[in-house]
Amino acid sequence: MHFRDSREPFALMVAGQLLYVVTSPQDVTDIYKNTKTLTFDEYIRDVMKSIGVSDDGITKLWSTPDKSDNGGGLHKALAHASEDYYREQLLPGDRIDVLWPRVLGLIDSAIQWDQLSRTPGAATMDGVKTVGLLEWNRKVLLESVITAFFGPQLLQIDPQLLLHFAAFDEESWKLTYKYPRMMSKNIYHAKDQLVAAVEAWLNLPRDKRPDGAWLIQKLEMETSKMEMSTKDLAAMITSLAWV
Repeated sequence: MHFRDSREPFALMVAGQLLYVVTSPQDVTDIYKNTKTLTFDEYIRDVMKSIGVSDDGITKLWSTPDKSDNGGGLHKALAHASEDYYREQLLPGDRIDVLWPRVLGLIDSAIQWDQLSRTPGAATMDGVKTVGLLEWNRKVLLESVITAFFGPQLLQIDPQLLLHFAAFDEESWKLTYKYPRMMSKNIYHAKDQLVAAVEAWLNLPRDKRPDGAWLIQKLEMETSKMEMSTKDLAAMITSLAWV
Protein backbone atom coordinates (compact mmCIF):
# COMPACT_ATOMS: atom_id res chain seq x y z
CA MET A 1 0.00 0.00 0.00
CA HIS A 2 2.88 2.34 0.83
CA PHE A 3 4.25 1.99 -2.71
CA ARG A 4 0.77 2.15 -4.29
CA ASP A 5 1.41 -1.18 -6.03
CA SER A 6 4.03 0.44 -8.26
CA ARG A 7 6.09 -2.78 -8.34
CA GLU A 8 9.24 -0.74 -7.92
CA PRO A 9 12.17 -2.47 -6.21
CA PHE A 10 12.75 -1.52 -2.58
CA ALA A 11 15.24 -2.31 0.16
CA LEU A 12 14.84 -3.47 3.77
CA MET A 13 17.39 -3.57 6.56
CA VAL A 14 16.87 -6.86 8.44
CA ALA A 15 19.18 -7.97 11.27
CA GLY A 16 21.95 -5.75 9.95
CA GLN A 17 21.69 -7.03 6.37
CA LEU A 18 20.38 -5.01 3.45
CA LEU A 19 17.80 -6.99 1.47
CA TYR A 20 16.50 -5.90 -1.93
CA VAL A 21 12.94 -6.94 -2.78
CA VAL A 22 11.84 -7.26 -6.41
CA THR A 23 8.19 -7.95 -7.26
CA SER A 24 7.85 -6.90 -10.90
CA PRO A 25 7.96 -9.91 -13.28
CA GLN A 26 9.95 -7.85 -15.77
CA ASP A 27 12.50 -6.86 -13.14
CA VAL A 28 12.82 -10.48 -12.03
CA THR A 29 13.42 -11.56 -15.63
CA ASP A 30 16.05 -8.84 -16.10
CA ILE A 31 17.84 -9.90 -12.92
CA TYR A 32 18.06 -13.55 -13.97
CA LYS A 33 19.37 -12.52 -17.38
CA ASN A 34 21.98 -10.16 -15.96
CA THR A 35 24.69 -12.67 -15.12
CA LYS A 36 27.55 -10.18 -15.56
CA THR A 37 26.82 -7.79 -12.69
CA LEU A 38 24.55 -9.98 -10.54
CA THR A 39 25.53 -13.38 -9.20
CA PHE A 40 24.33 -16.13 -6.85
CA ASP A 41 27.91 -17.04 -5.94
CA GLU A 42 27.79 -15.64 -2.40
CA TYR A 43 24.56 -17.50 -1.64
CA ILE A 44 25.98 -20.74 -3.05
CA ARG A 45 29.17 -20.28 -1.01
CA ASP A 46 27.09 -19.78 2.14
CA VAL A 47 25.03 -22.90 1.41
CA MET A 48 28.08 -25.07 0.81
CA LYS A 49 29.89 -23.74 3.88
CA SER A 50 26.82 -24.30 6.06
CA ILE A 51 26.63 -27.92 4.88
CA GLY A 52 30.29 -28.51 5.60
CA VAL A 53 32.58 -27.55 2.72
CA SER A 54 35.79 -26.19 4.27
CA ASP A 55 37.37 -22.83 3.45
CA ASP A 56 40.02 -24.70 1.47
CA GLY A 57 37.29 -26.51 -0.47
CA ILE A 58 35.49 -23.25 -1.20
CA THR A 59 38.72 -21.71 -2.49
CA LYS A 60 39.31 -24.67 -4.79
CA LEU A 61 35.75 -24.68 -6.09
CA TRP A 62 35.96 -21.03 -7.11
CA SER A 63 39.57 -21.06 -8.30
CA THR A 64 39.98 -19.95 -11.91
CA PRO A 65 41.67 -22.58 -14.12
CA ASP A 66 45.00 -21.77 -15.68
CA LYS A 67 44.08 -20.53 -19.16
CA SER A 68 47.48 -21.57 -20.46
CA ASP A 69 46.53 -25.20 -19.84
CA ASN A 70 45.49 -26.70 -23.16
CA GLY A 71 45.17 -30.20 -21.83
CA GLY A 72 41.42 -30.33 -22.01
CA GLY A 73 40.83 -29.34 -18.39
CA LEU A 74 38.19 -27.03 -16.94
CA HIS A 75 37.61 -23.70 -18.66
CA LYS A 76 35.79 -22.19 -15.66
CA ALA A 77 35.72 -22.57 -11.89
CA LEU A 78 34.31 -25.95 -10.82
CA ALA A 79 31.57 -24.17 -8.86
CA HIS A 80 30.27 -22.88 -12.20
CA ALA A 81 31.17 -25.95 -14.26
CA SER A 82 29.15 -28.11 -11.85
CA GLU A 83 26.02 -26.20 -12.90
CA ASP A 84 26.72 -27.31 -16.48
CA TYR A 85 27.17 -30.91 -15.32
CA TYR A 86 23.89 -30.72 -13.41
CA ARG A 87 22.09 -29.59 -16.56
CA GLU A 88 23.82 -32.20 -18.70
CA GLN A 89 22.71 -34.92 -16.31
CA LEU A 90 19.08 -33.84 -15.98
CA LEU A 91 18.12 -32.15 -19.26
CA PRO A 92 17.04 -34.21 -22.31
CA GLY A 93 19.97 -36.12 -23.74
CA ASP A 94 22.08 -39.26 -23.38
CA ARG A 95 22.69 -38.79 -19.63
CA ILE A 96 19.03 -38.62 -18.61
CA ASP A 97 18.20 -41.43 -21.05
CA VAL A 98 20.34 -43.67 -18.86
CA LEU A 99 19.22 -42.29 -15.49
CA TRP A 100 15.47 -41.85 -16.02
CA PRO A 101 14.59 -45.53 -16.74
CA ARG A 102 16.44 -46.43 -13.54
CA VAL A 103 14.35 -43.93 -11.56
CA LEU A 104 11.08 -45.14 -13.09
CA GLY A 105 11.96 -48.79 -12.50
CA LEU A 106 12.77 -48.10 -8.85
CA ILE A 107 9.53 -46.14 -8.38
CA ASP A 108 7.57 -48.99 -9.95
CA SER A 109 9.17 -51.47 -7.55
CA ALA A 110 8.62 -49.19 -4.55
CA ILE A 111 4.86 -48.78 -5.11
CA GLN A 112 4.13 -52.51 -5.20
CA TRP A 113 1.70 -53.78 -2.58
CA ASP A 114 4.26 -55.84 -0.68
CA GLN A 115 6.45 -52.75 -0.24
CA LEU A 116 3.82 -50.63 1.52
CA SER A 117 4.55 -52.13 4.92
CA ARG A 118 8.15 -50.84 4.67
CA THR A 119 6.89 -47.26 4.81
CA PRO A 120 7.72 -45.56 8.15
CA GLY A 121 4.63 -45.52 10.37
CA ALA A 122 2.78 -48.13 8.28
CA ALA A 123 0.23 -50.33 10.06
CA THR A 124 -1.59 -53.51 9.01
CA MET A 125 -4.88 -54.65 10.53
CA ASP A 126 -7.28 -57.27 9.19
CA GLY A 127 -5.49 -57.30 5.86
CA VAL A 128 -5.73 -53.52 5.48
CA LYS A 129 -2.49 -51.55 5.17
CA THR A 130 -2.52 -47.94 6.33
CA VAL A 131 0.29 -45.54 5.45
CA GLY A 132 0.70 -41.80 5.73
CA LEU A 133 0.65 -40.20 2.29
CA LEU A 134 3.54 -37.84 3.08
CA GLU A 135 5.73 -40.61 4.48
CA TRP A 136 4.89 -42.90 1.55
CA ASN A 137 5.72 -40.24 -1.03
CA ARG A 138 8.97 -39.44 0.72
CA LYS A 139 9.99 -43.06 0.85
CA VAL A 140 9.05 -43.84 -2.75
CA LEU A 141 10.57 -40.74 -4.35
CA LEU A 142 13.62 -40.24 -2.13
CA GLU A 143 14.60 -43.90 -2.08
CA SER A 144 14.20 -44.20 -5.84
CA VAL A 145 16.18 -41.08 -6.69
CA ILE A 146 18.93 -41.77 -4.15
CA THR A 147 19.33 -45.34 -5.41
CA ALA A 148 19.34 -44.17 -9.03
CA PHE A 149 22.16 -41.72 -8.30
CA PHE A 150 24.24 -43.78 -5.87
CA GLY A 151 23.19 -47.39 -6.32
CA PRO A 152 21.95 -49.39 -3.30
CA GLN A 153 25.14 -48.94 -1.28
CA LEU A 154 24.34 -45.50 0.18
CA LEU A 155 21.16 -46.71 1.87
CA GLN A 156 23.02 -49.81 3.02
CA ILE A 157 25.63 -47.58 4.69
CA ASP A 158 22.91 -45.67 6.55
CA PRO A 159 19.46 -47.33 6.56
CA GLN A 160 18.09 -44.21 8.33
CA LEU A 161 19.19 -41.91 5.51
CA LEU A 162 15.65 -41.14 4.33
CA LEU A 163 14.66 -40.04 7.82
CA HIS A 164 17.75 -37.84 8.07
CA PHE A 165 17.00 -36.27 4.70
CA ALA A 166 13.37 -35.58 5.65
CA ALA A 167 14.43 -34.03 8.97
CA PHE A 168 17.03 -31.91 7.19
CA ASP A 169 14.64 -30.78 4.47
CA GLU A 170 11.92 -29.74 6.93
CA GLU A 171 14.16 -27.30 8.80
CA SER A 172 16.76 -26.47 6.15
CA TRP A 173 15.68 -22.82 6.27
CA LYS A 174 17.59 -22.59 9.55
CA LEU A 175 20.82 -23.08 7.65
CA THR A 176 19.86 -20.35 5.19
CA TYR A 177 19.30 -17.95 8.08
CA LYS A 178 22.45 -19.17 9.85
CA TYR A 179 20.86 -20.43 13.05
CA PRO A 180 23.61 -21.46 15.48
CA ARG A 181 24.06 -25.18 16.09
CA MET A 182 22.97 -24.89 19.73
CA MET A 183 19.55 -23.57 18.61
CA SER A 184 19.00 -26.10 15.82
CA LYS A 185 20.59 -29.36 16.93
CA ASN A 186 18.16 -31.56 14.97
CA ILE A 187 18.98 -30.14 11.55
CA TYR A 188 22.73 -30.11 12.19
CA HIS A 189 22.57 -33.72 13.34
CA ALA A 190 20.63 -34.69 10.20
CA LYS A 191 23.05 -32.76 8.00
CA ASP A 192 26.07 -34.37 9.65
CA GLN A 193 24.58 -37.84 9.13
CA LEU A 194 23.93 -37.15 5.42
CA VAL A 195 27.45 -35.88 4.78
CA ALA A 196 28.98 -38.78 6.74
CA ALA A 197 27.01 -41.33 4.71
CA VAL A 198 28.03 -39.79 1.37
CA GLU A 199 31.66 -39.60 2.55
CA ALA A 200 31.57 -43.28 3.54
CA TRP A 201 30.11 -44.11 0.11
CA LEU A 202 32.89 -42.16 -1.64
CA ASN A 203 35.49 -44.02 0.43
CA LEU A 204 34.28 -47.37 -0.88
CA PRO A 205 36.39 -48.87 -3.70
CA ARG A 206 34.96 -47.97 -7.11
CA ASP A 207 34.12 -51.60 -7.86
CA LYS A 208 31.97 -51.68 -4.71
CA ARG A 209 29.82 -48.77 -5.93
CA PRO A 210 29.59 -49.20 -9.71
CA ASP A 211 26.13 -47.64 -10.10
CA GLY A 212 26.98 -44.00 -9.36
CA ALA A 213 25.35 -41.59 -11.81
CA TRP A 214 27.46 -39.74 -14.37
CA LEU A 215 27.11 -36.46 -12.43
CA ILE A 216 28.61 -37.99 -9.28
CA GLN A 217 31.45 -39.63 -11.19
CA LYS A 218 32.22 -36.39 -13.04
CA LEU A 219 32.38 -34.35 -9.83
CA GLU A 220 34.56 -36.99 -8.22
CA MET A 221 36.97 -36.92 -11.17
CA GLU A 222 37.26 -33.12 -11.29
CA THR A 223 37.66 -32.65 -7.52
CA SER A 224 40.32 -35.37 -7.48
CA LYS A 225 42.38 -33.36 -9.98
CA MET A 226 42.38 -30.37 -7.63
CA GLU A 227 43.09 -32.58 -4.58
CA MET A 228 39.87 -31.64 -2.85
CA SER A 229 39.17 -33.70 0.27
CA THR A 230 36.60 -36.48 0.25
CA LYS A 231 34.72 -34.78 3.08
CA ASP A 232 34.44 -31.54 1.09
CA LEU A 233 33.21 -33.47 -1.95
CA ALA A 234 30.64 -35.26 0.24
CA ALA A 235 29.36 -31.92 1.54
CA MET A 236 29.26 -30.53 -1.99
CA ILE A 237 27.25 -33.52 -3.25
CA THR A 238 24.90 -33.23 -0.25
CA SER A 239 24.26 -29.57 -1.06
CA LEU A 240 23.49 -30.43 -4.70
CA ALA A 241 21.14 -33.22 -3.61
CA TRP A 242 19.33 -30.78 -1.31
CA VAL A 243 18.79 -28.03 -3.88
